[in-house]
Amino acid sequence: MNRLSAESSPYLLQHAHNPVDWWPWSDEAFAAARQRNIPVFLSIGYSTCYWCHVMERESFENPAIAALLNEKFVAIKVDREERPDVDDLYMAATVISNGHGGWPLSIFIDPATRRPFWCGTYFPPSPSPLARERPTFPQVLTALSEAFKTQASAVKEQSEAIAAAVVEQLSVTQPAAALDAPTVTNAVHSLLRMFDRNHGGFSGAPKFPQPILLLFLLDVRDATEDEPTRQAIDAALRRTLDGMMIGGISDHVAGGFHRYSVDAHWTVPHFEKMLYDNAMLISVYARAAAAFGDPQYERVVRRALAWLDREMRTDNGLFAAALDAEVDGREGASLVWMPAEVKAATGDLNEFALVAYGLDRAPNFRDPHHPHEPASYVLRLSGRPDEMSGSMGLSAAGFVEKLDAVNDRLLAFRNERPRPRRDGKAIASWNGMMLVALADAAESLGDDAICRRALELATAIESGLLAPGGAILRSVTMIDSRPVAGPAAGLEDYAWISLGFSRTAAIHKGATATHLRALADACLRQIDARFRDPQTGELFDVESGRTDLFVRPKSTHDGATPCGTSVALLAMLEAATAPGGEARRESAMRALISISGAVADSPVGCANSLRSLLRIVAESSTDAERLAGAGPPMARATGVAESSSVVQILCADDTVIVPLDTPVSLTLRVMVAEGWHIAAAEAAAASAFHIDVSGGRGVRVFADYPAGVLGLAGVAAGDRGYAGSFDIPVVLERHGEWSGTPLLTVEFQACNDTVCLARSTLELDIAIERA
Repeated sequence: MNRLSAESSPYLLQHAHNPVDWWPWSDEAFAAARQRNIPVFLSIGYSTCYWCHVMERESFENPAIAALLNEKFVAIKVDREERPDVDDLYMAATVISNGHGGWPLSIFIDPATRRPFWCGTYFPPSPSPLARERPTFPQVLTALSEAFKTQASAVKEQSEAIAAAVVEQLSVTQPAAALDAPTVTNAVHSLLRMFDRNHGGFSGAPKFPQPILLLFLLDVRDATEDEPTRQAIDAALRRTLDGMMIGGISDHVAGGFHRYSVDAHWTVPHFEKMLYDNAMLISVYARAAAAFGDPQYERVVRRALAWLDREMRTDNGLFAAALDAEVDGREGASLVWMPAEVKAATGDLNEFALVAYGLDRAPNFRDPHHPHEPASYVLRLSGRPDEMSGSMGLSAAGFVEKLDAVNDRLLAFRNERPRPRRDGKAIASWNGMMLVALADAAESLGDDAICRRALELATAIESGLLAPGGAILRSVTMIDSRPVAGPAAGLEDYAWISLGFSRTAAIHKGATATHLRALADACLRQIDARFRDPQTGELFDVESGRTDLFVRPKSTHDGATPCGTSVALLAMLEAATAPGGEARRESAMRALISISGAVADSPVGCANSLRSLLRIVAESSTDAERLAGAGPPMARATGVAESSSVVQILCADDTVIVPLDTPVSLTLRVMVAEGWHIAAAEAAAASAFHIDVSGGRGVRVFADYPAGVLGLAGVAAGDRGYAGSFDIPVVLERHGEWSGTPLLTVEFQACNDTVCLARSTLELDIAIERA
């Protein structure tokens, strides 16, 4: 048994009996590596990660590989959900080094500085057809151990370069920029251009729910007076919400949603179920149910809440983190079906069940990791229940009644199967999200019972996660019926719990509401003391004075969950509505101005911060003017011209085949209409011409951009631009694992003497294929 047996994380406890001599993240582990003069091997994952389980079975339970690790490295295991601060740093290093990331992370670190000198993800124990482009794990261990011993200067130089890039990405503050209503408008237009009109969502495969973007669109919908914009938002929202509701990403049997779909049409999910996804999607569907008067969306909310109460509530009243994607080494094994099983489970309703869930058609699921096993079915509907009912000779209510009866029988049958493993730790920020979700659902659905459930969760958070003195625990896990505390909380934990307390106070009255507002304000005081720079007003993700990280990160962009600063902004503005809350609004203003450059540069990537901007602009003209004057204005679209009429991009090739080991060249001809210019590649980041690959992985692009010309009208002073026609040589090469459908994209901003259009993205009609 190694050192992980005393930890609180279920993920670390899963590894406690590995032959690897694991350490938790600690000063003692790095001291041991320095004393032995060997590098640190850091493995970061989480308990519901499929490939984390695979690597454990293949490598960490392998005595020979464990012996190699123990001899040549000090091995540290980290749960990314308990320590998002550690994960953020080393994930950034991995993406910077490789162009992509993923879990498990496999990081090799100089113990003297904690800087990574080599980064990877999953490695097979031996040559594998599923990972044919990757070296084996023993090869990696042997090579990097030798490099650390014999190439110390090169290792030091590489670690310094990677660390410098991480510092640039995670801690450098961009200059302030103007933020105003058009910033929001430009983000909305960008999202609507990204919208998949066939299936909903804002990407191809794999397709994620992205509830942050949906909440942003709901906020804009509530605020806009422009009817065409509202109609476009409605179309995007309804297509996306309907697609998820009927697709296999929805757990039709139990309720709630899986993590994402591996395809573009929401059918085959990655089967893990995360609390944070479901909490935010409850908020989305509850608000949409009220906005559109849609009982089907309300049904989604109520079924998700029922699943959470039934399967995810822990003994201390908090909610567990996640359900695993696999059972007995098979992804989705307990959640897919064969027609005979459905017939056996549903009895006299079997004919309805087979047709409703598409089992009268060809199977839609084959385990990619076990391709020789028979194909099976992920349950999905072919349309909304109120659309399918007529074709089956039922009313909408009658169809739903039958479907619910089928689901009850299927759930009883499924519960007899081996169950997915549950990660039982209660994470502070995710429970804060759940508190917000309950408040949103109670308010949107007008349901007193949900209101009471919100208060119950608020009470559980107060008693289970708030420590004496006002500090918050990042997590707590019930082990043998007793709570075991996890590490200290970060900014996102304080922010979400503050927002949850404020939102719950808003749906209560009297002493209860007063107490909840006091709790919310106490969290904000902790944010001021622990995470805020008193000079600039900006917020950091971790407390000051930390010595275990090589940089103090501050996040501005949203990922699978919103960044901590963006949630803190919402929490401050919510608290500002309480009596005497004016100071909180000023705190929000200073924090938003501190990240205004990042928000203006990438508004869609900062959509949760835009929700605060939208609220400020709507509530105070004085504050709106202050934000608009925070920095130089960004170029704005005026509607006087379409980008496609200004810039055309041509290529002689309509298909490019990229071999594994040989780069491929092509040439793009860019033609800018007379009287117009575009910002050059070396211009400011907010407007720079840029060629990239989107929609898939496995290929990267290098472009030989021409030098721009100084002094073109509409291009910022000192920046360069392009005019007329010119050619750009482009090279494509394979990089990492291939997935999705890669497309060449070109981003640019066009200006003439009097106006600048919105920054535009063109997808080029060039098929990129692998040899």
